[in-house]
Amino acid sequence: MNEINKEIKSLINNFLDILNLQGDINVSLSEDDNGKKYILVEISGEKLSELIGYHGKSLNSFQHIINLGFNRNREDRMRIILDINGYRKKREDYLRSVAQRAIVNVKETRQSMSLTPMNPADRRIVHLEVKKDEDVGSESEGSDPNRYIVIKPN
Repeated sequence: MNEINKEIKSLINNFLDILNLQGDINVSLSEDDNGKKYILVEISGEKLSELIGYHGKSLNSFQHIINLGFNRNREDRMRIILDINGYRKKREDYLRSVAQRAIVNVKETRQSMSLTPMNPADRRIVHLEVKKDEDVGSESEGSDPNRYIVIKPN
């Protein structure tokens, strides 16, 4: 992991240098809900918000570039998740609150409710939150990039 840590930090620092930005980089090995391992890279610092972008679009692009750069010549590919100044946690909390408000609305009105279009990762968070309440269900409709969630009463 030490060699991986150095390689990822070097890759990200080179990218930040090109953009004339600085940040503290923390690299750790994590596991998702399904037990799949991934590398979590947390970057903190001032003036990094432009790397996050609107609804995390720039962050997702940055993450994609880092994944390509890191895994390009590797047989043992590892998924890298980037977070900047805790954005992903804040976004997850926000999406859970949106889902909770929609659940309350659907239960009160007994009417389906459509949410705004979201990327697949955001939709997954909402679906998992809706799944916790057996009085409602959710499904994705439409096609990317305008795919959205409909929450329905059960």
